[in-house]
Amino acid sequence: MYRTVMAVLMLAPALVACGAEPASNASHTSAARDTLLARVGTSLVAVDAHTGRTLQRVSLGAHDASLDAVYTARNDAEVGTTTVIATDPVSGRRLRSIKVPGRWGIPVAAGSTPDGAMSGDGNVLALAGPRSERLSRFALLRTDLTSRPQRFALRGRYDFDAMAPDGSALYLSEIRDDGRYRVRAYDVKSGALQPQVVVDKTAVGLLMQGAPVTRAVDPSGSPVYTLYRGGPAGAFVHSLNTQRGTALCIFLPDSKRAGPNWRLALDPHRGELHALNRDLGTHYVIDPTSGEVTPVPPGTPLPSVAASSPDDARAYAIDRDGTIAVRDSTGARIGTLPLPSPDAELLAIRRNGS
Repeated sequence: MYRTVMAVLMLAPALVACGAEPASNASHTSAARDTLLARVGTSLVAVDAHTGRTLQRVSLGAHDASLDAVYTARNDAEVGTTTVIATDPVSGRRLRSIKVPGRWGIPVAAGSTPDGAMSGDGNVLALAGPRSERLSRFALLRTDLTSRPQRFALRGRYDFDAMAPDGSALYLSEIRDDGRYRVRAYDVKSGALQPQVVVDKTAVGLLMQGAPVTRAVDPSGSPVYTLYRGGPAGAFVHSLNTQRGTALCIFLPDSKRAGPNWRLALDPHRGELHALNRDLGTHYVIDPTSGEVTPVPPGTPLPSVAASSPDDARAYAIDRDGTIAVRDSTGARIGTLPLPSPDAELLAIRRNGS
């Protein structure tokens, strides 16, 4: 079995020497039993914590913060079914699966991976079915994959946005005939849309139009931060509290010319959200509570993910020199590992055999 420890965020430490430098012999046994999980594009990569060798690469499907499993959906057009598969990201082994009648997919609300499509408690997975101009179809599936999904359909055009941490509500973007949209909450227990609008993205005319390009999700499942670009006012971050059903829209200054190359990074310990656009050379630090946006100098490091081993004997963090720094419990650097890719992000660490 595996034990998973969630990654936490902290600012990257100072520059140090490069190169593969395994941990000292005194802690070799502990390191050899650890596996790092890193996000590389649309893949999840398992990395040996002692050697830095890539052990496994799987598609980065829906997941909660524990990363005990990733979920993907595969359509079989010939028989008209969809197979939902839970995969262990360390071994690549199929853990469980279920066949669901019809054509379903795991919705991608922003970017290219389905961040936010699973409840924060890891118990519920969202699915989206074929949509027409008049009808939108969704389903909720328990992640133990032992029961049929709970399906529902809504009149009109709706896109999946996010889910409450316990799966009790879905947040959907209602697409209007004029192309504008607003966020609505669907109550799972009553099986109905809530009458109030969570945030009306037509409230300030066309200013809040745009395309979602990236997002960051709090480890608990709430809030969910989504960055939109391409609107008349430039880019903005939509902060959705999926626990309370409230939202805040945060405009980013001087961002009208920004292309799609945005990245969001959340630092829950400092209470900060970082937004970076390399095309513009701009970097903003956002207070998600107040909505205050502070430009910082180009080259300011994004928060680096740091994962501590289950016994707290070591910590792993992506350093500014493009390597993984290994530190002991005192903070002293005891090793260096190569990154599986320059754009890799550490997400979690798994302890094998405990």
